Amino acid sequence: MKRKRFSKRGETRSALVAAGHKLFSEKPVDAVAIDDIVEEAGVAKGSFYNHFKEKNDILMAVRKEVRENINIQVNEINSGVEDPAVRVARALSVYYRLTVDDPNIVSIILHRDANVGNAIALEVNQGALEDAREGVSSGRFAVPSAESAAHFIVGTGYAGMVSMVSDQNVSLVASLARHLILLVLRGLGLETDEATSIAAIAVEQIIRGQGSGNANDQTDDVGGE
Repeated sequence: MKRKRFSKRGETRSALVAAGHKLFSEKPVDAVAIDDIVEEAGVAKGSFYNHFKEKNDILMAVRKEVRENINIQVNEINSGVEDPAVRVARALSVYYRLTVDDPNIVSIILHRDANVGNAIALEVNQGALEDAREGVSSGRFAVPSAESAAHFIVGTGYAGMVSMVSDQNVSLVASLARHLILLVLRGLGLETDEATSIAAIAVEQIIRGQGSGNANDQTDDVGGE
């Protein structure tokens, strides 16, 4: 292995995280060893332990990076969407679509370690919390608190990905996604007809890739009355 020279400590860490991201994206997390990561990064094995205690630590760093990248996608696809119910449906659709497009990325998101604790409790998505707060404050969501709504949204998102990642079939994923998003929206207090419409449009546009995928198309169709 030809080792690379990095002038700053932060550069070595960045190289290790980039290597971990690449390898975890290519094969299951449990199939990646620390030796694989340092070889891909082009650094000495001792350098790994200058930055991380164990593989799970670098997995968490990669996981944080992955979630940030997905949140960028969610923000882009929800640009211009004012209805928090539609935003929730579209955000969940982005995560569910990943089970088809990039199952190894999903395995990074879902991977658990005994020392990590409850990742759902610790990592409530900030966007979900903001949407929940807006929904509660505007009266759009009829739930006890924004925090409980955010946990409900994120928890259903995780549970759905666990089931979908083994299928990797657009039709099966779309069907389950539509039902789960409907469940979430009904749980947040929307009427069945409106929740069904919002869920169906989000799934068709984002998971099935039908139509323009433009946020305004969905808001025009469902209205959020």
